Amino acid sequence: RLEAARLQNRVMLKVQDWGCGIESEHLPRLFERFYRVDKARSRRLGGTGLGLAIGARLVDLMGGELQVYSLVGQGSRFFFTLKFPVDPSTDEVDEAIDMSDVPVLLVDDNQTNLRILDEMMRSWGMKTFTADSAERALGLLKSLAVAKQPVAIVLSDVNMPQSDGYEMAKWIRSEPSISMTPIILLTSGGRQGESQLRRELNIHSQLFKPVKQSELLDSIATALGKQLVALPDGEVAGAAGEARSLKILLAEDNVVNQRLAIGLLEKYGHQVRVVTNGRDCVDVFESESFDMVLMDVQMPEMDGIEATRAIRELERNTSQRIPIIAMTAHAMSGDRDRCIDAGMDDYVAKPIRVGDLMRAVGAHVDKSQLAPSIDAGQSVNWSDAFETVGGDRELLVDLVNVFLEERAAMIGEIRSAIDADDPRELRRCAHAMKGALKHLGAQLAAQTALKLEQLGEQNLTSGALPAFDQLTHQVHQLTDELERFTNK
Repeated sequence: RLEAARLQNRVMLKVQDWGCGIESEHLPRLFERFYRVDKARSRRLGGTGLGLAIGARLVDLMGGELQVYSLVGQGSRFFFTLKFPVDPSTDEVDEAIDMSDVPVLLVDDNQTNLRILDEMMRSWGMKTFTADSAERALGLLKSLAVAKQPVAIVLSDVNMPQSDGYEMAKWIRSEPSISMTPIILLTSGGRQGESQLRRELNIHSQLFKPVKQSELLDSIATALGKQLVALPDGEVAGAAGEARSLKILLAEDNVVNQRLAIGLLEKYGHQVRVVTNGRDCVDVFESESFDMVLMDVQMPEMDGIEATRAIRELERNTSQRIPIIAMTAHAMSGDRDRCIDAGMDDYVAKPIRVGDLMRAVGAHVDKSQLAPSIDAGQSVNWSDAFETVGGDRELLVDLVNVFLEERAAMIGEIRSAIDADDPRELRRCAHAMKGALKHLGAQLAAQTALKLEQLGEQNLTSGALPAFDQLTHQVHQLTDELERFTNK
């Protein structure tokens, strides 16, 4: 079966095929050359064990990943997703996506995150069900299936106490009545071996938090096999062709990548100034005015991470905060967080694709129109905060009030974990605080919460008190600013 979804300036094709079912122990080696599950049957039918290996390699060369989900007795499902450019001159007009009354289950132990997702899904007309743990989610899924009202898709956080998103996915796949439900996972960072785990559990996609509305809508649309040509009202990321002309500083040492990026950007009317290393990038940024920086991560003399930190330091005592978009060939699971934590605003993987680059540029063109500029001493990046809620001030006020109500309890839980010498609880509580702060655009405080989370991940609580005191001070400063915002 072939499913196609048109997403603005590209087409996504999803190809699926069914077989007789394969035991789980064979799945990790299924795409290896000359590997055959049933050698007797392969000899009888002439199979060599090369077909899937060749198919996987071809899909990989085109920028996708061939995946399989299989249950013995129920069949196998092979699938991959590819992106292709669309001729902008085409006159074909598809109907916009209709999410009305599509049932979705949202799972997150953080109430702020859960409320954001719930409001977002409702704004698209979806019918939402919510659960604050994997255990409650599974119970709800079973009861809805029994009532002949199954959900169409599950959207879940990965990092949750007791049972995480992957454990929940295992439960879902083991329950015949709900085993084929599409699952999308949201995470703040990656783990070793996740790619294979996602393949085994047939996870449709994994998105990094804070997730953009356009990115999430794309993923849900393709999971449901729906067509998408127009984003909902209020979507922050504008179409690339409608963006105003920008003066962009491009930091890239590879000549081929330079030519490609310049060609794409100038095609849409942008002016591009090129430098070949991070040190020159900082020097030119300090002497000239730009609307945006496209920053390669790996460069000689000074890399993109160091250059970004240097630029943010230059901006510290000004009202300026220029969007910086990372470009890197190392699209590993933890790279996005590393870029964001350094002060970057977005992330584009290499090889550069026109749709990904122009969508990232378009998403940061007119942030200044959504929220007040950042004055010296502000604790909140209001542009980031408004982007989280798609420019909806009423929703942002609601989220701010939730945080103000919960902040004392969240701080108290972190302190209790430190006093009890409980690194696992420290990681969980700090992770929840970090997520809430990122949604509000409080990046400095979020970085402090990240330090505490990392201590917990290293099974440590010693040395946590200085970071805890810093976080307490930052949240106190943040409280005053948030209260001023809600009283306007």
